[in-house]
Amino acid sequence: MHVTPPSRLARNPDRWFPRGMNTRDPGGVPPLVVLDAGAEPGALAMDREVGLAERARAGDGPRWILRFHGWAVPTLSLGKTQHVPRALPGDARGAGVSVVRRPTGGGWLLHVPGDLAVTLVARGPLRAGELRGTARLLGEAIAAALDRLGLAARAAAAAASPRGAGRAEVCFQRVDREEVSAGSTKVAGVALARVGRAALVQAAIPLVPAAGKLAGFEARWDPRRREAVIRTAGIDADLLAETIEVRVAEMLPAEAGEREAG
Repeated sequence: MHVTPPSRLARNPDRWFPRGMNTRDPGGVPPLVVLDAGAEPGALAMDREVGLAERARAGDGPRWILRFHGWAVPTLSLGKTQHVPRALPGDARGAGVSVVRRPTGGGWLLHVPGDLAVTLVARGPLRAGELRGTARLLGEAIAAALDRLGLAARAAAAAASPRGAGRAEVCFQRVDREEVSAGSTKVAGVALARVGRAALVQAAIPLVPAAGKLAGFEARWDPRRREAVIRTAGIDADLLAETIEVRVAEMLPAEAGEREAG
């Protein structure tokens, strides 16, 4: 099976920047640009997000980019350095699941059309602790948004013990720092990477049950995802995205606008 890796640059990342919605800095590039790409193939999503991170690495564009997207087809995303188990390719083909590799770490995770993906890119240079701080900001914003929509959630301050699989295997078997839980159930995965002087943080929130052959694939390769979907049942992806956007804007460091002006 071919696993699609993220390419070095998105096809045309420039065209995303005019969609900025936050204009706290009317004299130049807004410190926060919000992008909503809709549903897209996993490989394209990874390409675009690597492209945004590469541009941030070069010191170009806004201080912060918050990007939302959905999934055009069922997709299993692998962590950047994960090994592909021998039995996975055949199972993926049989269930109609595309397999892609993320530019960030962590374990694999099944994404279904209707699920929500959220990415936060921070332009460098990063200060001490700012890579992890960017992940914490996004995790806390997701937790606050879920709480606002009726699901009591929190971002973890420390890693929990694996549940039946190691950290390098299944994303939802373990709650790591900055990831989001509702009670004992993980409901959002958060993975991060340093891209030169920039930070790239990718989060995934399962919202839609797997059905048919996909349910069998989920049961074998991502069994804890079903528990997350039970907890997030009834949450609208668009409303969740809007609420996350508000929380991120509220939580951004106070100096964000000043760094743009400087």
